[in-house]
Amino acid sequence: MRTQKRNVRVVFEDGNYIDTTINGTKKEIKDYYLNNYFNFGDTEETPHDIMLKGVKVEFADIAS
Repeated sequence: MRTQKRNVRVVFEDGNYIDTTINGTKKEIKDYYLNNYFNFGDTEETPHDIMLKGVKVEFADIAS
């Protein structure tokens, strides 16, 4: 499969999401985000770790 830049929405276990652009195949992008944890804390507002698991990846207008 050809690698290309894709616009994706990543949904996390708490229901929040991010919209981002990433290079990769659909499989590579899903492997990167799904069931892996990402830190949304450690800021001035939230000075502790908030680890959230990716639970869904949507590619442009297609939910995957």
